[in-house]
Amino acid sequence: MLLGVLAIHHKLNPISSLRAFSALIICIGLATLGTHWVINFSYGAHIMFCSAFLFVILNLFGPYWSGAAVLIVSAISYFWLDGPIYLILICIEVILVSAVFSRKRKRFLFIWDGLFWLIIGAPLTGLLYYLQIGIYSSEMYLQIFMIAMSGLLNGLLGDVIITYLPWRRLFPQMKKRMIYLNQLLTHLSIVAVIGPFLLNMYLDSSQIRDRVEHDSLLFMQTQTQHMMNEMNRMERESKGSTSKIKESIQSGEITEELVRNSANGAIKMGLLYADNNIASSTDGDWFRKQYYTVFNNGLQHLSSSSDSHEVGYYKTGLRYASEFYRWIPENEHYNYETWRWNNGYYVLVTEIAGFSPNQIVAALPISYYQHSTIMAYTNKFIVMFSFCMIATIISLFFNSYLMLSLNKLTKMTTDLPDKLKRQQVFAWPRTAIHEVAALVTNFRIMADRVVEMFLEMRRMNDQLIEQTEMLELSEERLQQLAYYDTLTGLPNRYHFSLDLERSLEESVKSNQTLAVMFIDLDRFKHVNDTLGHDVGDLLLTEVSQRLDQIFRDSTQAMCARLGGDEFVVVLRDVERSNVNTYAEAIIEKLSLGFHVQSHELFVAASIGVSLFPQDGDSLTSMLKNADTAMYVAKDKGGSCYQYYDQITVDQIPERMMLENHLRKALERDEMLLYYQPLLDEKGTIIAAEALIRWSHPMHGFVSPAQFIPLAEETGLIIPIGEWVLRTACMQHLIWVREGLPKIQMSVNVSLRQFSNQDFVQVVDRVIEETGMDPKYLILEITEGYVQHHMEHAISVLGQLKERGIQIAIDDFGTGYSSLSRLHKLPIHILKLDQSFVRHLPTDEVNASIVKTVIQLGHSLDVAVAAEGIETEEELQFLQSQGCDKFQGYLFSRPIPAAQFIATFADFNLKKNLTS
Repeated sequence: MLLGVLAIHHKLNPISSLRAFSALIICIGLATLGTHWVINFSYGAHIMFCSAFLFVILNLFGPYWSGAAVLIVSAISYFWLDGPIYLILICIEVILVSAVFSRKRKRFLFIWDGLFWLIIGAPLTGLLYYLQIGIYSSEMYLQIFMIAMSGLLNGLLGDVIITYLPWRRLFPQMKKRMIYLNQLLTHLSIVAVIGPFLLNMYLDSSQIRDRVEHDSLLFMQTQTQHMMNEMNRMERESKGSTSKIKESIQSGEITEELVRNSANGAIKMGLLYADNNIASSTDGDWFRKQYYTVFNNGLQHLSSSSDSHEVGYYKTGLRYASEFYRWIPENEHYNYETWRWNNGYYVLVTEIAGFSPNQIVAALPISYYQHSTIMAYTNKFIVMFSFCMIATIISLFFNSYLMLSLNKLTKMTTDLPDKLKRQQVFAWPRTAIHEVAALVTNFRIMADRVVEMFLEMRRMNDQLIEQTEMLELSEERLQQLAYYDTLTGLPNRYHFSLDLERSLEESVKSNQTLAVMFIDLDRFKHVNDTLGHDVGDLLLTEVSQRLDQIFRDSTQAMCARLGGDEFVVVLRDVERSNVNTYAEAIIEKLSLGFHVQSHELFVAASIGVSLFPQDGDSLTSMLKNADTAMYVAKDKGGSCYQYYDQITVDQIPERMMLENHLRKALERDEMLLYYQPLLDEKGTIIAAEALIRWSHPMHGFVSPAQFIPLAEETGLIIPIGEWVLRTACMQHLIWVREGLPKIQMSVNVSLRQFSNQDFVQVVDRVIEETGMDPKYLILEITEGYVQHHMEHAISVLGQLKERGIQIAIDDFGTGYSSLSRLHKLPIHILKLDQSFVRHLPTDEVNASIVKTVIQLGHSLDVAVAAEGIETEEELQFLQSQGCDKFQGYLFSRPIPAAQFIATFADFNLKKNLTS
């Protein structure tokens, strides 16, 4: 069972980057400081955090760098920071644990560290202490358990830092590993045990220190009181100018009294004059050599005379002041901190007013309480070490019990699909832990369902194999349908396009000529119309067979059918003379009669030829030019062939001429707009419909019915439509600036424009550029396109309506719109097609249709407009049926803008509407 927490597994090179080098230096610095800044429990008991950071170096940089780091840290700490001698144990610890941990790659670094201290570290600690002292003592056991416990805590701290710190944020190139659940639980268990123990030990150490200092103070105060009483007695016995105290000092009596009050030599006592010269003492050498050192270095004040009431000083009646101090040596190098404390003293200095000497100094060695303090701390470290070991063992045991089922489940579910495919029998683990049991149950249910899915998939796979075999059997048929014409068996248009593109690429690379022959059958339509399509299809089959005979043996030619009676031939690497030969063969073969059923049929072929590279360099241009040449051949009477490069201008068909002129019409300003008014029921002009006209300089006005379909086909309607919209909007602004009332401007939108993806963007751009107010713009859309592209129409019309533009459905009634779809459209106007207005009201069918459309429009809450009104009778009938808007030659033909504005002021057609 894994938890998704990242940890470092890959080793860094500390000299590979500044960040890695900085991490190494920081860890070495922390390890060095850890040897000096420790958790002190008083009287030399402490815990040092050094190897934890060396273990971090081990995990980040590997055993070699951790070994080098521990040597650096030990040398600096011992020689420059007065570190303890047992730093050598830390060196051995880090080196051995690094070697084992790097090889085993196991979890729980602190367990390996604990094994080291249990098996190697603790015995080495005792041996090292014995070699220095030469005896076994309680202090040795304290050092063993204190150093071992410190090592365990360092192992635990290092393991926690390594495992839970987000190292990968600092070093993204590091690989990741997952933390095991039992690892996390073990860490939590041990921390939960050790944490309270450390806190309790720290608090107890304060109590031990306070109790020892209190006892020491009472002890020295008691002996000092005895001495003060004796000095007071001597002073009372003094006669005249002779001081009994001075005589006692000279006779040595006072020294004997100091010895009697020194508690058998436990306390070093002395009398000092005001200038700190020694009058008498129990240990003259100590006072001469050590006392001044004590007072000048590291003397720590603990309390003053206010603490001495409980010993009854005031019974003597003397005036005095006492100060209590603790002194611990600082400048000497001690291998163990307990030794430093054992060489320390508690010092009580009492100054007596009116006496000479006036100071009584009592110095009690801290070692006086050595045995009791050492045993207290030894017992605590033993208990903490034992509980740590017990907690670790219990935690590992319960974690193993907890993880047993999970590990079994993990092992069983590894490669579960493959095992289920092999129909392996599973012995699912059993456990009393509810959550784990539920997980096992879920996996068992999932496995059963997966098995069912596998069986179902196997059944489906068998069916798929069967279907695949059937598909393989029909593959050739599909290939035939994809690349060959189903009627004639010749390559189809798609096959021809691929072949021609490939041939053009090869011709470019090899610098060869290529020819495209476009073949169209003359009089074939007559056969279809008179004898039917079945006979026509049989005739096409016969034609394809004769063409196939001509090109069957040629490796440089391919004959294909484009559709209908159109065939095309690609000739690779040919000369014009070869093309002539093939064209003449085609004409000759197809001029012979065809016997189809009981009919003898005669057709001819018109052939257009385009050559690469002079007539085009792409599939489109080659095919289009060959098609053009074919039409020229037809114009010559058919049954001939024509090269595109031999066509003169006067031979180009009228349709092609019209297309060429149309492409240049916008550039030459040959397009213009006429405007036809739209009236309401009162006869007021409410709108003008913009209608395009083409004024050709040579041919005069070209009918819209002639050039609009051509523009649609060629795509020229896109720029033409945008020009119409922009020009109409600009004209509307001109009329407004010239004082005409604001009427609406209606513009027709072609199918090609409306279906274009950027149509709405084009309208937005024109409105923005011209400053047209959208609410005065009407766009007329043909009903047929809306009917067949309903979803697109609803989307586009909805966007236009949001901008305030009105929508009119033009030629309504001719597109067979369904009522269920019509009400979904965001429209404002229905324009009746003029074919329904003709001969009203005498034409009963048209009259019925008009009534229905007007009622339909009003039910949909849209206005109904009628166009193409030419007679009074038509107008009166439309008025009687409630038509809303009117347009037609009865009122005005489409007129130029200048004439429209000249007529507008007097353009009152109410007489037409009310007559």
